[in-house]
Amino acid sequence: MTRTLVFFVFVWMVIGAAVCGADLVSEIDFTAGRSGNVFGDAYEIGDSYASAGANMSLYPSQSTRIQFNAAYTGYKTISDLSNTAFGADAGFLPLSDSLPLSIFLGASAAGRQYGPAYETYNFLAADAFVSLAYKLSSSLRFRAGMTVGRSEYANSPSADSRSYDVYAGFNTTLPGNNTVDIEAGLTGRHYDGMIDVLDGYANGISRDEITGDDLPGYRVGLRYSRPLGNRTGLNLNYEIHRFLRSGLLAVSDLTTFSLSPWKSDWEGELASIGVKSYLAGRVILNTGGAYGDRSYVPLMELFSGNQSESHVVVRDETRITAFLDVTYPISAGGSVLKPTVYFGYTDNDSSDPLYDYSEISLAFGIGLEL
Repeated sequence: MTRTLVFFVFVWMVIGAAVCGADLVSEIDFTAGRSGNVFGDAYEIGDSYASAGANMSLYPSQSTRIQFNAAYTGYKTISDLSNTAFGADAGFLPLSDSLPLSIFLGASAAGRQYGPAYETYNFLAADAFVSLAYKLSSSLRFRAGMTVGRSEYANSPSADSRSYDVYAGFNTTLPGNNTVDIEAGLTGRHYDGMIDVLDGYANGISRDEITGDDLPGYRVGLRYSRPLGNRTGLNLNYEIHRFLRSGLLAVSDLTTFSLSPWKSDWEGELASIGVKSYLAGRVILNTGGAYGDRSYVPLMELFSGNQSESHVVVRDETRITAFLDVTYPISAGGSVLKPTVYFGYTDNDSSDPLYDYSEISLAFGIGLEL
């Protein structure tokens, strides 16, 4: 059903572009590779995969953008991990570029569906956002915005959630083309199937008693970028995430698996570096790495429906990642062919032995921009 839906979305995209006379930019890509740890755990189960995807961007006007994308990834051995992903987003700038104030309105939707063994993790998500920027001077800009979202798991409604993110910050360009951006925000997520274990449920917790609870927090981010010569750019990023609550939370199933909806709920620090360079006038090299120190929200899994037969998951982790990808664009008429080689490495040191692992990934891809 999902593949049929994706097919009709693409047909609608092409028809819509023709009807409204919008500028159309499209790209298709094919990738084959091997992941050394598809589940991200200590079992380190590897598998080969191949994927095919497409992206189309419509520009009905200078102030409007609409994008659609879809991809299918097939795994050689773990066939039910094969999945179809699809998404769409739209953005609109209602004010003139000549004004000091700019406003950006947008919305997006995305989904993913797996084979029968992993259909528990099939999900749909949507969000809407508004952001504004005010030019205080030629080199200083104030930014603020808000995003609200909703995620739903068709086969696991206890993982359904709604979220918000309200933020503000400043962006400035210093002498020497040094760009600095600082941002702070309040975040929150309300899960339909999460409760505080100590909030009146100290004994005999049942799945039926889990009616929903909030997970508020805040974040602070600092970004720095600058050119390194004429063909190379550098960017640095540092983030802090903190919860505004503490204590053990109880949830139903779906907690420790790598596809779990709870995997994005963490507090700690993350630092990253990235370098992009154009070599020999054509080769594009992207490389970088990151170091993260994370504590995931402590969870009590309720598989059998009561506290005595459940177990607690506590994960305090440090993660080091590094990547390198090289692209060699080739012009072919009005199109561009983009062969790419990707290498990635992850080392995850966790307080939970199940998530203490390392991984090497290698992929070869080719994209075609039409």
